[in-house]
Amino acid sequence: MKCCGNIPGSVAPFKTKRVLQMNKILNEQNDVNQIRIDDSAIEAAMRNNDGNASIDVGGRQVPVWDAMEYGVSRDEVLRQLDAARTPEAKEAIIADVRQRAILRADLDTTNGRVALAVAGEAAWHGLGVQVAEAMTSTEAIKLGGLDVSHFRVPAYYPVNGKMYPIPNVYGIGRQLDDGSVKVYEGTTVSKKYSIFQNHECFAFMDRLLGNAKFDSVGATAEGQKIFLSVKFEDVFEAVPGDEVHRYGLLTNAHGLAESLCFFGTDVRTVCNNTRAQALRGRQGGFNIAHTTNMRAQIASAESAIAASAKAFKNFETLAEAMVKASVLPQVFASAVVDGIAEADYHYRQMFLSAEEMRAGLDGFIRGAKTEAERTNLERRYNRKLANRTNFLDQLLELDASKTNTVPGSVWGIFNATTEHANHGLRYQGSARRRQETRLSSILTGRAATINEVALRVAEQFIAS
Repeated sequence: MKCCGNIPGSVAPFKTKRVLQMNKILNEQNDVNQIRIDDSAIEAAMRNNDGNASIDVGGRQVPVWDAMEYGVSRDEVLRQLDAARTPEAKEAIIADVRQRAILRADLDTTNGRVALAVAGEAAWHGLGVQVAEAMTSTEAIKLGGLDVSHFRVPAYYPVNGKMYPIPNVYGIGRQLDDGSVKVYEGTTVSKKYSIFQNHECFAFMDRLLGNAKFDSVGATAEGQKIFLSVKFEDVFEAVPGDEVHRYGLLTNAHGLAESLCFFGTDVRTVCNNTRAQALRGRQGGFNIAHTTNMRAQIASAESAIAASAKAFKNFETLAEAMVKASVLPQVFASAVVDGIAEADYHYRQMFLSAEEMRAGLDGFIRGAKTEAERTNLERRYNRKLANRTNFLDQLLELDASKTNTVPGSVWGIFNATTEHANHGLRYQGSARRRQETRLSSILTGRAATINEVALRVAEQFIAS
């Protein structure tokens, strides 16, 4: 199947000429090979074994190694560096890590520039445009390289050297600066799919927030995914020195299964990886699917914004209560496992439930009628028990790490649980596929189940 571009009547893309900005540009880096990954940062990340989310290197916080994003473990890279016989061999290894970091960021460079603009502090990777102050929508859409429009592209299939249209099947494309059409590979939609343009996202944020000021905007996955982040003024400290900043994040995708989303989060979004991480702090907000009535749903979404602000305020109150509430981490973690085993079929098959734990092995195999059935049930019991034990051990290990600023509290084990849900679960496939699966999991899948149960358990312990 192939898709062809230049459809009559399609929405014309924005002009991409850079306009003169009042906002001062501090730095601009469009060469992804200049991604900010140096030897000291890599080696410091590899040396870190205490579970910290980040460590200080020369006065800046460096993320620790994420094997799922780099596709290689820290130990493996360290082994390769130790085995390197020459400076050239070591540089080749560092270059490979740098390429993996570029994949981690996954920022769009289709038009020959990095589609990202950030205000104030530079992004961890040092790419894109850095400006002095928060951006207006007019500034952000230009500086972030998002001034493009998308359109449906007819899909065709070949028969005996001729191309025939496929009824009700389309690809999604965009026009590039050189006039050519970029069609996203592997993406097909029906005529019922509603495209929500980049400029519509900015206009939507302006209407809802009253001339929004953007902290970061950008595109990933060759421009197929975008994010618009607004930093709000309200900040709270769960414990002294542990500041939680609040961002409003809008994400959208063109031709993918992802919905248009807006929510509150405590994560600054500057690449594809942090786009997924931002969902860790999701509070309130909404999802709107790309259906024919999409714009009607968007028209009534203002109340969801108010709910997002209220939810974050409620979470501030809840976080303060979590800090003050003491709990045995083992008890909290066991309650979470019991809850997810009850709430989700996948985990019900994976873990022993609270009822099965009380019944023990004898209760689990009681219904067996033959020796073979008893043997199979005993194996299943032991497998589920091992899975449960391993899951609990992972939560308790995170709770015991140095990132837990309030050990022995509901706050500490709650954060350990959500950290495992959003960053500890393992997924199959290519690096991009793993990123997409992780995002979907945090939105509506396994990670979402764990996060929801953890919050419910935390509320129960606080109320008791």
